[in-house]
Amino acid sequence: MKICPFCNEAFDGVMPYCSSCSSNIEIIRKTFFIDGFERLYSIVYYNDFFREHLFNYKFGMQKKYLSALAYLFEEEIKKIMIDENIDYIASVPMNEEKLRKKGFDHMGEIVKIISKDTGLKLYTYKKLQARDMHKLSYSERAHMKGIFQKSADASGNVLIIDDIITTGTTMKDSARAMKDAGFDKVFGLILCSRR
Repeated sequence: MKICPFCNEAFDGVMPYCSSCSSNIEIIRKTFFIDGFERLYSIVYYNDFFREHLFNYKFGMQKKYLSALAYLFEEEIKKIMIDENIDYIASVPMNEEKLRKKGFDHMGEIVKIISKDTGLKLYTYKKLQARDMHKLSYSERAHMKGIFQKSADASGNVLIIDDIITTGTTMKDSARAMKDAGFDKVFGLILCSRR
């Protein structure tokens, strides 16, 4: 028996969450074309169910969601890797000061699991911008530049993961940092997006 991270009910099954909660996770597999990326994919629709649980994970630091969220990413990565050669995986980083205060990098925790499970090499980079993106207006986010910096030179292809896309600014600047590092192709995978 397992305990579903979403409803806290016991269940049997292969997936890391129950079938009842699975019916609330609307897989959309959307593809975006954003500057700097070969392709940028998203996995699920940002509905009320997912909004609540992503908030609990990200801001409530509830690690019970880790295996379920990593599973959603890994299932999509398997599909991407049928068509694309991916060498590295990276997650959009937190600012170091914020990480010290919070003590929990919600995407960093997921990317470590994915790297271990898939064998993809882990690439890390730095966030220079100290302000919380979710506290900025849409206009403020859309016009930001120089948010990220490469940490080391690299080559091959990289897949960047993040939890949600709003303006695309974070992902665009992440792609720029990956190109600065020397990656040939940059792909992106977002956990959830609006339709």
